[in-house]
Amino acid sequence: MDEQQLLGRLLLAHYERVSRGLADDAEPTAPPTPRTVPMAPMAPTMTGYRVSAVIGTFDLRTFVTGALGFAAAVPEPARDPWYRSFTRAVFFAGNPDSVARRFPCDHVTDGIAWLGPAPDDPKSALSRGLKLLRAPAPCTSLPGTLTITVPGPPGEPTAATGNRHRLDIAVGGVTVAEYLVHVHHVLCEAVLRRTLRPGDELTIAHVDRLTVDEHLATATHLRISDDPHQTGNRRLYARLTSDVPTHLRETADD
Repeated sequence: MDEQQLLGRLLLAHYERVSRGLADDAEPTAPPTPRTVPMAPMAPTMTGYRVSAVIGTFDLRTFVTGALGFAAAVPEPARDPWYRSFTRAVFFAGNPDSVARRFPCDHVTDGIAWLGPAPDDPKSALSRGLKLLRAPAPCTSLPGTLTITVPGPPGEPTAATGNRHRLDIAVGGVTVAEYLVHVHHVLCEAVLRRTLRPGDELTIAHVDRLTVDEHLATATHLRISDDPHQTGNRRLYARLTSDVPTHLRETADD
């Protein structure tokens, strides 16, 4: 199986899993039945819920811990609808403090404010009043690695669990705007599926490209998306692995 076929199978398996919702993450009582999986469409139709994030300044540690803390605090009724919407997030450029005075923000850190998840409304006052974050510059100033403790909801104490995870992210040819989308998606999805829990240790590592092979089945979460630089191709942008035993693996036969 070549690289594009494998990515297509993994992507379609992911779409199918998301369509079944978070309840599908319960421990299985029987092994899954293998089946033939056709190639995935180039992109899902993302409707339903979305999150809006207003970014004034970007700091990697603040962005990562803020996204994790925000996802941990998402109310239970909104978790599954947002997950089924592929944890969609729209990033705006603006002043988070100013936005927080005008809109009911759900999470605010230094330089970033999050709103939602809520039903997608491109004609909302927020969407009309702010510009989308473009950030076309390449990711050239990110640290090689960053290790953080996964936070819980704001205000709740966090005790170390001893669990360790590693998130490898491909940054070669990736713009800052693309990076925000890829990383935010995989972090929030991992929190909603409870792969990442408060007190876990997470190490983020930046590499030029990620290798695509059969060993991807050991990952708990993958970020696969269209490659804007190669029409018709997909690319692996992020891979989350864990030292915690789990049945939540990214397999092409899921």
